[in-house]
Amino acid sequence: MVTNKKPGAAQEEKGELILGHAKFREWALVLFTEAAVGNAGKAILGRLPLGVAGIVGVGAVVKGGKEVVGAAIGVYALGVVTSVYLSLSG
Repeated sequence: MVTNKKPGAAQEEKGELILGHAKFREWALVLFTEAAVGNAGKAILGRLPLGVAGIVGVGAVVKGGKEVVGAAIGVYALGVVTSVYLSLSG
């Protein structure tokens, strides 16, 4: 990928796509946004099932009610999502 030093529209030269500054910024924004969202999704899917299984297992052992186990899973999921968000922002 090459950026063009001259103002103008995208051009084809020798098989390379030459982008102007504005088009390059747009492309980079889309690329990095998709990468961040994809990694956040992987992090959430990696953490959430194990924690939920643990909460359900503990709930079954202590004979907790469905409402208590459901609330614990909701709080845990919110905590995981918050943790992933904060790790991406800082």
